[in-house]
Amino acid sequence: LEDLVSRFPEPEWMLFAAEYAGALAHLDPGGVPGWRQWADSGLRREAGSRAGSAAARARAAGVLAVLSGPEPGLPAGEFPGLVQGLGLAGRKRWRDALSQTAALEAYPDSQFVSPVLRALVHLDRADWWARSGDPEAAARELRWAEHWQVVGFPRGVPQAADVDWSLRTLARWRLATTLDRAGRHDEEVCLAYLRVANAWTSGSPIFRARGDSARTRAAALACPAGM
Repeated sequence: LEDLVSRFPEPEWMLFAAEYAGALAHLDPGGVPGWRQWADSGLRREAGSRAGSAAARARAAGVLAVLSGPEPGLPAGEFPGLVQGLGLAGRKRWRDALSQTAALEAYPDSQFVSPVLRALVHLDRADWWARSGDPEAAARELRWAEHWQVVGFPRGVPQAADVDWSLRTLARWRLATTLDRAGRHDEEVCLAYLRVANAWTSGSPIFRARGDSARTRAAALACPAGM
């Protein structure tokens, strides 16, 4: 992302890079260590900048409120329910957090102030369902990303569907491990593990290790290699 903003320093890309880094650091802190501080700094900069539009400042402040809580002097954001849900989850009140954020599932992507928030809602709610003892409900949340695909290279400003597509492997990793722990060892679990193994064959050591684990588990479950 640092390379992205150095090559494309336009305000929209600067804002998106900070949002995306923050969302990843929130959703997968073990996979992207060190990104949270960089993201928070970028979001605060964009939220307080007078160079951009009022809409961009409000968007940055809204995402910052979701990821870090509302800050003095900045707008609380357009989704106080999500902020409150995350606060409840921080106190391990999983069912209350799910109830607080249930209405967000009906929002079309165009209603989210940032393209990263729809994915964040689904992945967080999947985690809360799993922690509350309902792996099947968690799986329903994690299947959202399978409805999106990218044909060719993305063009223009990043959209929610682009973010959803980019996080499919993380969603599949969580789907496979959640259902596996619950005793589900069917075709869906096998396919998720094999797709993770294929997607994470390269990159950082953390993701390569996950890919190796997925491949090993798929072999242990006798998953057909050609799925």
